Order: sequence, then structure tokens, then C-alpha cells
Amino acid sequence: GPWQEGQELEYNNTKEQANELKLGESMEGFFQETGDQDWYKLTVNIPGKNIIRIDLSAVPEIESEIQIYNEKGNHLKTYNTGKKGEAESIINLGVTEGTIYYIVVKEYYDGINQNDSYTLKTQLIGPWQEGQEFELNDGKEQANELKLGESVEGLFSETGDQDWYKLIVSVPGKNIIRIDLSAVPEVNSEIQIYNEKGNHLKTYNTGKKGEAESIINLGVTEGTIYYIVVKEYYDGINQNDSYTLKTQLIGPWQEGQELEYNNTKEQANELKLGESMEGFFQETGDQDWYKLTVNIPGKN
Repeated sequence: GPWQEGQELEYNNTKEQANELKLGESMEGFFQETGDQDWYKLTVNIPGKNIIRIDLSAVPEIESEIQIYNEKGNHLKTYNTGKKGEAESIINLGVTEGTIYYIVVKEYYDGINQNDSYTLKTQLIGPWQEGQEFELNDGKEQANELKLGESVEGLFSETGDQDWYKLIVSVPGKNIIRIDLSAVPEVNSEIQIYNEKGNHLKTYNTGKKGEAESIINLGVTEGTIYYIVVKEYYDGINQNDSYTLKTQLIGPWQEGQELEYNNTKEQANELKLGESMEGFFQETGDQDWYKLTVNIPGKN
């Protein structure tokens, strides 16, 4: 019979064949063969920054996944948290006016069902709020801005999820800051720190599943740029309980106080003979380097 609105129109197996999908609409389709993938083009025409949700209904005997591509067809992220016969969801995807995403609904592995259709549903959750994670932020180039003293809430929405935040320090002088990541049930999280160039500096993972993580004495100077990566460490998902990432200024660095990072020879803190230094063992295998220069004449 005639094609109906809200019904998949095959062939839509590539970007060029993608079916148009408006925000707020639903679409029904079928996983007709092994490895079947259906492409949909979502164009956002709502002003400002907003949060949307995408749901893919469960289909018996099918393990499905949702893939997101940008306007150029570059793969951005894959969502596959459910098992065979379970639904998939993207619960907090950030969009701006004019955003074009290609949503690919895919049969993940060796499943066919020509009798039961899936439903792909898109909906507007509401305007993005300050202090709320703005997905996609899975890489350095996509990092959300985060000011010292601010907090942000986000979600570990799939296995291996990592959220990038760019921290720019505007406080004069040498200072000590603290970074806290709240506990999330069923998730073993960690905090990774990268420098302005994207080079990995250190990983903090002292807590177990369902426990918090902290960086208690990170040294910064004015103009310092750190990328803070909040990461689900191993096989943990929680789409219901958000984490809170909190940054705060502890105070000015003091003489005799360790200034992190000092984990290598090149980062060693200066230490004069006769001085004392206080520091912390913050994580397993932590090592702090100090450079001692002796300026006393003769042998001592």
C-alpha cells in the first residue's frame, strides 16, 4: 500500500539514502537482514542550546545499537547498553539550532526479525542549563568549558563513557585546587588529567565501584589549562543517577608544600638543603620528584 508518515522508507542503508526525521517525530522500521542498518537525518531547528532524547524500542531476538554521525558523515559515538531483545536510549544529547545528526539504527550481531518492527523516537527534553553536561563531549575538541569553582552534572550513559571538560585557571600566582567526582551506584569511575596539548598527565582511581574520586592538591598557575576527563572505568552503566564534578580553589601555594604535578624528573619541585616538604600519596604507585641542589662548599 501507500507509504505512510512515520514509516521507514527503504533503501536507507547509507548517509545519502537517509530518511528525514524531525525532532519530536517517531519512525517505525524493520531489521530485515543480518547487519541491517537504517539511516535517519535529524535536523534541529529549535533556537539555543537544548537537550534531546532518542529511544529505540526493543525487538525480540535483536541486539540493536544506535550510532551517531555528524553532518559530514564522521562517526561520533555508539550506544549499545542493552542485550538481545532490549531497548536502547540516548538520554541527554546536546543540540544547537542548525545541528544535523545522522542517527543509524543497527542490528549489532546475527539477528533478524521481519515480523516485529522497531520504533525510533526523538523528543525535546528542554533547554540546556548551566552546570549541566553538554553531550557530545567525548574528546578534547568537544570538551565542555568549566570554570574554577564551578560544578557540573553528567551521566555515565554507556560502557567506557568518558566526558571531557576544559578547565582554564584565571587566578593569579601559584595556587592549590581540589577536584571531586561524586559516587555513582554501580559505576567504577576515574579522573584523568591532560595538558593543553592533550598529553596524558595522570589518572586517579582510588575508589571502588560506587565510590567517589578526588584530586586533593593539584597545583596550578594563572593561565593553566587542564583537560579533566571523567571516565567509566570498567563495564559500568547508570543512566538514572548523575555524577557531580566539582572544582574548588583551596588557596595559595605555600613554601614547603608539594606542587603537583611533580611525577617526573622534568616536573620535580625545587628543594633546598635544610628545607622540609609536605606532600601526599594520592593514588597507588604515586611518586613525587624533588630536585636537591647543594650549594655548600667542600665535602659535607
